[in-house]
Amino acid sequence: MKKIWLWAVLLLCSSSVYAHREMGLGGIVVFVLFWVFIIAIVGYILMALFKKK
Repeated sequence: MKKIWLWAVLLLCSSSVYAHREMGLGGIVVFVLFWVFIIAIVGYILMALFKKK
């Protein structure tokens, strides 16, 4: 389970660096919000699935 979070953080860092290079500071804000939203949804679904078992 911890590996999933590690990969999510790595992905977030690398994509925010890319966003900064492409779009500047505004790009980072949009990208971080976008990834936080996705990770929150995926995390919520995973928690729901694990609670059912």
